[in-house]
Amino acid sequence: KLTPRMWRDEAAAVVTMQTPHGHVAERRRPIAIATLDDFERMMQTPVVFAFISAYLETEFSGENAVFFHVATSLLHAIEAGRLSDATVIARYADDEFVRLGATSQVNLPDTLAKRYSKSLKRWVKAQGAAR
Repeated sequence: KLTPRMWRDEAAAVVTMQTPHGHVAERRRPIAIATLDDFERMMQTPVVFAFISAYLETEFSGENAVFFHVATSLLHAIEAGRLSDATVIARYADDEFVRLGATSQVNLPDTLAKRYSKSLKRWVKAQGAAR
């Protein structure tokens, strides 16, 4: 189970980045760190929750810090009105990874993007069934 403390600890981890030439570079850099309040709001924001669910279904290491950064940025962009649920759903339904200004320099693995797309589709389907 993911706890807020783990969330913060992971957010401070090393970020692995791939250069344009395909080399992998590791460096520490400040990234968006989720607060306990952020974490609770993420649980209440369906598209971010779907993202978290998709991530927890994947089994790869070394991407946690990037994941936390994207999830936090996604939450803040939705809350600030820069991204709508509909925009996120439309993009992910086409397996295209949402790129926010804060995360444009990082890529999450295709497996996560695909699982997120499936996770969002399940959520959209459930919304339709609930109506």
